[in-house]
Amino acid sequence: MEQASSKGYNTTSNVKGRKKKMTYREEDDAVPELYLRVEEDGVEKLGHYIKFIEELEREAEQGEEQDSSPSSSSSCGGKRSLWFWIKLALLLAFLSGLALAAYKWLVPLIMDKELIPIIKWETRTFTHPVLGLLVFATVALLPVILFPSLPSMWVGGITFGFGYGLLLTYPAIAIGVSLPYFISYLFCDKIQVCVSLCPQ
Repeated sequence: MEQASSKGYNTTSNVKGRKKKMTYREEDDAVPELYLRVEEDGVEKLGHYIKFIEELEREAEQGEEQDSSPSSSSSCGGKRSLWFWIKLALLLAFLSGLALAAYKWLVPLIMDKELIPIIKWETRTFTHPVLGLLVFATVALLPVILFPSLPSMWVGGITFGFGYGLLLTYPAIAIGVSLPYFISYLFCDKIQVCVSLCPQ
């Protein structure tokens, strides 16, 4: 059934009890539709799904024959598998050696030359209440501007001890991870407009 309109042709087709309406514009190229119905012997239909029984049985038989008879391809696959595990073991040994060397020489150097002098300066310069507010603010606000807040957590742990440092940093961490979400929620519509204008 086709109806002519001022802009194009409307076509309605009835397929399996469902009606589909398609509009073809005069300036557009025609797009063909293909409906394919497969019904053969040996194909069992299960609702909207089709189960290929014979094909699966043939593949299973071929797999059993390959497993039962040793061939050169299976021995080649075994060698490939062995080389894969050897390479993986060597890679893990190299990475663990690298991590051990960094832990032994690099971490003490950074701690002694960079972090400990900064922590000592902060504890000498600020009083405990001011240092507590500073630790809380830096742990809460630094993740918003994509800076790490781990040194501030260390200062809180060293200055106030494990218990009070934990009570000081946990609420600050919760605020620090929530603030970027709330900021992005405020500008959600503008972000979507920018993404739709520049999809790349």
